[in-house]
Amino acid sequence: HTAYRRQRQMCIRDRYLTTDIGFVLSFGRPNCSFPMPTHAFTIRKLADAAGVGVEAVRYYQRGGLLAAPNRVDGGFRQYSEDDVRRLRFIKRAQALGYSLEDVAELMSLSATRDRLRVREITRERVAEIRERMADLQSMASALENLADCCAQAPEGSACSIIAALTGLSLIHI
Repeated sequence: HTAYRRQRQMCIRDRYLTTDIGFVLSFGRPNCSFPMPTHAFTIRKLADAAGVGVEAVRYYQRGGLLAAPNRVDGGFRQYSEDDVRRLRFIKRAQALGYSLEDVAELMSLSATRDRLRVREITRERVAEIRERMADLQSMASALENLADCCAQAPEGSACSIIAALTGLSLIHI
């Protein structure tokens, strides 16, 4: 159990050291797969194997993305390898910018093989990401302008950045 956790922690740490696109596409190093126990999973083992927290598993169950399994002897819920794959799918989709609503639709479309709708959803996400990128670029330009104004302000005058954030305009006499 301890060796399993140590391997998982190393994989989680290393996946964030890869490039952004490498992380998103592979969700970690290709040789960094968590061993699948041969028996059914408890919620903790399921969460560990999928690289999520127990609360995330419960959240996805409440949202209908993951079915709550039946209870077995002793009142424990048993999860399967399919549940691990489903959780990994959810996390990879989220890392690519899909909303949980999109994830639910993509999972339902996987059974129908409606590739046209999958492409539509993906293109909608691409458009949304590009829009956010444009917004971020505008924000960066505005901040650069504020920093330039601050640098050109006379020594001892009020900070033009703070003034702009509070909605004041500084008039230099």
